[in-house]
Amino acid sequence: TVVELVQHRCEARASRNYAAADALKERLEAGGVKLQDCLGGGTTWEYSVSRRDGGGASPMTALARSALESHTDRAAVSRLSDEALALCAAGEPLLGRVAADAAFDFALAGCESAPLLESLAAAQAAEFERWRRPQPLVSLQV
Repeated sequence: TVVELVQHRCEARASRNYAAADALKERLEAGGVKLQDCLGGGTTWEYSVSRRDGGGASPMTALARSALESHTDRAAVSRLSDEALALCAAGEPLLGRVAADAAFDFALAGCESAPLLESLAAAQAAEFERWRRPQPLVSLQV
């Protein structure tokens, strides 16, 4: 989870292993996590939703973002995960990257619902298949 990665980064900084700390920081920031180092060695973090368009969020996206914002409240994450699983079971269309982004957000929030994450993975696989187009075979000549 994000909390564990931030903790590992703090430990790396405390032991002056700056290469490892920087690698963890890059990994977290690539996932949309904004870090703020504090005096005394601690680090606070927040999820930056700026990596997405933010407009017209689907119900699944709204649930996933809420779970991420509630990452410190396991009961809330569990409740939101159950709602998301019900949405999957109801056949909510998850077009484009919605399923992948939702799975990522739920995982960062600490979701432990394997059925939800499997449903999101299956939905994203179906979306990939929907957009699949035959690609021409190109040979590389050296």
